[in-house]
Order: sequence, then C-alpha cells, then structure tokens
Amino acid sequence: MSPRICFAGSKAAGKNAIMHGFMSSFGLPYRPLIKLRPSRASLPGGANTTTPQLQNASPMTPRRRRAPQQFDSLATIQRCRVEKFYPRKNNCMIDPLLLERANDVLVRLYALDEAVANARAFRALLENLHSRNLGVIKEPHVTTIYIARAGVLRAMIGTVMACLDPDDWRGNRASVGQILRMLEDPKLVSCFPEPGSSAPQCSVALQRARQEYQALTQSDLFKHQKQIRNETVAHLLISKKDTPILQYDDIYELHDVAERLTADLYRACDRGQPRFVEHEASLVKHAQLFWDTYFSGVSAASHQT
Repeated sequence: MSPRICFAGSKAAGKNAIMHGFMSSFGLPYRPLIKLRPSRASLPGGANTTTPQLQNASPMTPRRRRAPQQFDSLATIQRCRVEKFYPRKNNCMIDPLLLERANDVLVRLYALDEAVANARAFRALLENLHSRNLGVIKEPHVTTIYIARAGVLRAMIGTVMACLDPDDWRGNRASVGQILRMLEDPKLVSCFPEPGSSAPQCSVALQRARQEYQALTQSDLFKHQKQIRNETVAHLLISKKDTPILQYDDIYELHDVAERLTADLYRACDRGQPRFVEHEASLVKHAQLFWDTYFSGVSAASHQT
C-alpha cells in the first residue's frame, strides 16, 4: 500500500508519522523547516514555577493524554510547552473547569499563530517572485513557474481563509471566529490577565477584534475570497454564480487582517506578542533564497545549452 500524503489542514494526530513514512520511502529525512518556540524569558514566573498553571494544552486524564505532535508545516509552534500562569484572582483559586476552558482557548490561539506564520511564508514566496523581472524567462521555465506559483497561491488562500473562518458547531476550529465565540463568556475572559496586567487593556483588544471581525465577515472582500476558497481550493464546486477573479492584493489584505486579529487576541488573553512577528524577517529571507537558488539553476542550465 502506498503511503498517504497529508496536506495542510488535515488532522494533526498521526500526521508526523505519515509524512515521515512518505519521506522515508524516498530515502529523505523528514523534519519541519522552522520551529516557533515560545521564549523561556516570556513565561511569567520562570521555568520552575510549581503552582497550578494555565497551560497551552487542555488538561487530560492519563488515559487520554497523547504525545506532543510535530507538524509538517513551514512554521511549527511547540504546543507542548507550558504557559506559566498565576491561578489566583482576588485570593481565590480559578475553577478547574474554567481553567480547562481557558486552556482550550490557548490551544486554538497558538494554532492560529502557526497558521498565520505559514501564510506569511507563502506570501513571501509570491511577493519575492513578483518583484523579479520575469519577462526574460523563457519556456519551459515559464510553465514551471506557473505551476509552482499556483500551488503556493492555493496554499495561501486556504490558510488565510481557514484563519478567518467563523465558529463551527463542533467547536474544533482554531479560527478567529471560533476563538471569539469561546471568549463571549466574561468569566472566562477574566482568567487571562496576569497579576499586574491591565484588564481594561485586554478588554479593549478583545472588543476591537470583535468589531473588526464582524465588519470583515460582512464585506465583499471576505465573501469573494471565501467563495474562491470553497469552490476552487477546498472543494471543486460548480456554482450558479461566477467565481470571482482573484486579485493578489485581496488575499494579501486578508492576511494583514488575520495578523492584526491574531495580535489582538494575544493581547485579549494577555499572552504578549504573537510568535509570527519575530519570524517574519526570516521567512522573507528564505523566500529570497528559494527563488535565488531556482533562477541561478535556470541561468546555469541556459549557459550549458
């Protein structure tokens, strides 16, 4: 039986093992290109805090606990690290059920951060390609570039729209809409501010995210890109309506919105700065290296013929 290939968006469980088997069949090592790791210094209370804590994974009984997973993505956040948290509010312990729900929010928030970073990697590849003089490129390399660009573009559309998806009745999405729905409970929101932090600032960030997301989902920009994703990327649908024409600036604008919303959700949960921010320069640099390598090979091949 040939090994399965899992694309972005499939379930995380078993994903690493499948990709490892696929790569091994070609004699190639498998590992994620980039790992976004939470900074040790950014964890309040230090690494040796022993008090009950707000984690970045939901507490599970030993029967259900799974080993931390690695993900076949361009940018991977280690979700097995513990996010230190002071569990006392006004000298009262946080309700364990409330703490578990807060952990569920953080799991989704970190997954959203990871997806936004992946979208930045795809965007960097597209922007760097379009900044070059492609008029000098001749066949067969024109078709080759079209194929590569189409794949990267589809990946970016799917990733950005997944980040901006509304909530789902199953509650298993890690999208902006799902996180905002979970944060509708004021008691849950009150769990996140650390001692010494400004609760009103967290509340302002949450309200700002709600307003921007509500305006976004009602806009033609969002509806058109969602239609493109649903009909040509996530599915292959024959619609009675014409599928909108894709504009690169449109998907870039939605990615900018996804980054702003993710940053506001981090502020609302008092988690500091999202990890994607510190990795943007590296992703842009690697996109430059990718296309430099490709076009250097094209130039060398043309001189040999």
